[in-house]
Amino acid sequence: MDWAKIQVWRPRPPPSLVRLGSCGSGDTLATTFPVGVTAVSCTATDASGNTASAGFTVTVVDTTPPVLTVPTDVTATATSVSGAVATYPSATAHDIVAGILPAMRTPASGATFALGQTTVTCTATDPSGNTGTASFHVSVSYFWSGVPAPFSADGSSTFKAGSTIPVEVTLTGTSASITNATIKLTYAQVTNGIEGPVMNASTNVASTTGNVFRYSGQEYIFNWSPRARTPSRWTSVTAYPSPC
Repeated sequence: MDWAKIQVWRPRPPPSLVRLGSCGSGDTLATTFPVGVTAVSCTATDASGNTASAGFTVTVVDTTPPVLTVPTDVTATATSVSGAVATYPSATAHDIVAGILPAMRTPASGATFALGQTTVTCTATDPSGNTGTASFHVSVSYFWSGVPAPFSADGSSTFKAGSTIPVEVTLTGTSASITNATIKLTYAQVTNGIEGPVMNASTNVASTTGNVFRYSGQEYIFNWSPRARTPSRWTSVTAYPSPC
């Protein structure tokens, strides 16, 4: 009997499945990338040792501006007709990428602020060029004696039409030395308990020009000429920087 050599062929096992979840230095694809452009290199090796590679880039752009925290509104008393020197705490700025950043303030703390309300603008810019802005106010006014004589605070003042009423205002505190303030009088008429519109007081007395108080003997005097015989309630004495 003749014997024959029989060869049995067995199929080779398939190559191992390569997981593509690891790239570059081993960071997973779910990693956090920094702002800017990052190159990612991916490689795969089969069971026979054959290696292939490819790459791509991840670009992260920062478009979020810094968030500023600013001081509360500031009030100051005028020391001259130019206003007052006002100081205030620093503003702070925080950026989600750069962290704490310096904040610029305009006008700066320690500057002279004019009478009235001034807006202080605070800004901060991060390394990506995003700028955050916030603001607060500095208000400067004269410090004065309160309700000017002869007005009553409860609104019961009554004056005769055509008469001359000397209204007196005294600047006090840090404003006491100011002798050249420009002060005007406004008032509102009250009829049957209803307050009318605010009006500028007027005068026909030569010693007072227009409706501006004059300084005399450490006080400001305005010779008011009521236009009508109606109860008039004091509304406010409004101070303006000179000239009006």
